[in-house]
Amino acid sequence: MLYNIDMDEEIVAIYEALPQRIREIERYSVRRDLQKMYRTCENLRREIAQEAVNSRNNLHNHKLLGLYNKFTESVTNLDQYVTLALLSI
Repeated sequence: MLYNIDMDEEIVAIYEALPQRIREIERYSVRRDLQKMYRTCENLRREIAQEAVNSRNNLHNHKLLGLYNKFTESVTNLDQYVTLALLSI
């Protein structure tokens, strides 16, 4: 769960559903690669949470906005890869 962060609810819902979708993939090598990508998203989420706590003015924090954008892009890309992997079963 993302704490005290105003993020797009759709992206957060996708992010929270990804572990279950990744576990549904049968091929170990594909699942392992997708789990690595998910850990990257987790690390970005952690960085966002830390930056949100460290910054006093979230509206003008360019680093925080950059992290939001990276997180959104990473989750979207991972969601697309997971969908392709599930369709190729």
